Amino acid sequence: MKTKNSLIILFVVVVVIVGILFYVYNEYEKPKQIDVVVYTNLSVAVFDDEQKQTIVTTSVFINDMFAKNITTTSHGFVLVKIPINSTIRFDIDELDYYHESVSYNILSSSNKRITIDLVPSGEVSINSTLDKANNQINLKVFSSNEFRNPKICTTWGLHIIWISSIDNLQQTSTSSKYDKCFKIDSINSTKQTFSFVYDNYGVFDSSDFINFYVIDEKDNIEEKKVGLF
Repeated sequence: MKTKNSLIILFVVVVVIVGILFYVYNEYEKPKQIDVVVYTNLSVAVFDDEQKQTIVTTSVFINDMFAKNITTTSHGFVLVKIPINSTIRFDIDELDYYHESVSYNILSSSNKRITIDLVPSGEVSINSTLDKANNQINLKVFSSNEFRNPKICTTWGLHIIWISSIDNLQQTSTSSKYDKCFKIDSINSTKQTFSFVYDNYGVFDSSDFINFYVIDEKDNIEEKKVGLF
């Protein structure tokens, strides 16, 4: 019986020692498996509104983490190396163009060409008509090109109490420079009419006016002053 117990104890000790040795081997001695990252090459070019290649600096994000800045050229493509099974995003914020953020999913090691088109801010024109009998001003607005995320803001003179949109334009946040701002869905090459009514007190004089400002997301501004005297 004593011999049997000794054998059991010896067996347990051997199992413990083997377990310890196995743990030490796996943690410290076993060669670590190295994950091999497979890359692919992206060729990138940026074009302006005349379809000419242009020089811009773009921020490159891989899986939403900033990787680096690259500068494109006026001829040929710029090479960017990126791991497969990842998402790459190009962020371009140039003075004369709207901000562009474009993303691509890279799922294979095949080389790929990417072209990015920049959109310039359009030139806005504003015509106005004043209907004094009904305290109404009609604006006809159009743009030579896309005018992105536009709004119409107003300032007014002493005898104006308030101004309101007949078209039920949604009022939006404004800075201290303006009395009121309205959000617009879009402005394009087709003339669009926006109508406003106002209330006043007293008698208008030569200093009374309502100014309208059509503003895009880059704070490009076109102004129209409507005299009320």
